Amino acid sequence: MTPMGSHKNGKSSKRETMLNHRPRTGTSKNTGASYFALFRPLHDVQSRFVLFCGVVLAVAAGAPLPIIGVIFARIIDAFPPTEDEVHQRISQLLGVGKLSLQCSVLSLTLEATAFFAVTWGWASCWGIVGSRISRGLRIAMVDRALGMDQTYYETECPDVTCP
Repeated sequence: MTPMGSHKNGKSSKRETMLNHRPRTGTSKNTGASYFALFRPLHDVQSRFVLFCGVVLAVAAGAPLPIIGVIFARIIDAFPPTEDEVHQRISQLLGVGKLSLQCSVLSLTLEATAFFAVTWGWASCWGIVGSRISRGLRIAMVDRALGMDQTYYETECPDVTCP
């Protein structure tokens, strides 16, 4: 083989041609495979606000998880705990101190309701964002398909039902 990658008779082999094949048209853009590139179809302010709310609510819903982990770790480290230690750790976990039973139940109910609202909020926001992104990508795909030259459809068969 010569440095040009061809045989002695000047013709390149079929395998070399396939290995060195590059697209003929300039349609391939290097946009990168960034996670944030998924959010490009969100053009309006309302969609970006919903995305921002989803991120903030997701962070708020995840904030108590490390605290819960620390409390459970203390319970496990002091295993088997005394009855007073169990009561103290459960009070820490529930966020109540030496309150009356009615106040602690009310506090627990409010905390559970707030946690439910925050969790429901971020799940709803991310669902809305996902549906808007998929709709935007579908619209862009249909626009691109409708803007293609008719000869492409005559020479290539993009339909999966074609033989």
